[in-house]
Formats: sequence, C-alpha cells, structure tokens
Amino acid sequence: TAVQFATITLDHTPDHQGIDVGPHVTVRTRQPVAHTEPVSCAIPGHHQPGREVITDIMRVDDGEFSWEVRGRCGFATDFAYSS
Repeated sequence: TAVQFATITLDHTPDHQGIDVGPHVTVRTRQPVAHTEPVSCAIPGHHQPGREVITDIMRVDDGEFSWEVRGRCGFATDFAYSS
C-alpha cells in the first residue's frame, strides 16, 4: 500500500464531466442515459440525486492496478469533499 500526492482536475461541464487524478485516473462522460427514472448511487451520499451517464473512458493506471473501459455506464452527482 502506498500514499501518493496527485493533482486533481474536475470538469463540471453538464453531460461532459471529467476527472483526472494525476497520471493515474481519467474519466470522461459522453452523454446522459435517456430515461425518466430517478437514479442514485450506493456510496455515501446515496440520498443525493444524480444522473446516469455513458462514459467515453474510465481508466486507472497505477502499477499492477490497471484497467480501462469505454462506453460503459457511470454516475454523476454533486458532492461535498473535505479532507
């Protein structure tokens, strides 16, 4: 287990969100999923409404922990971060 410092960049452009965490994590959304049902996520903040999206890319590259998927479902919502 290791702790690394990384620059985090967020893009809040509606329906085209993105996040970069140093060179290790990249996520880009392409479009919302077309439906009228409410969507929420099973992480802390589950009560927070969100939007199901299709991603262009979800990529993690950190040594042996490395994967990439494209065109999969994701979840976008507001959150309050504190450290």
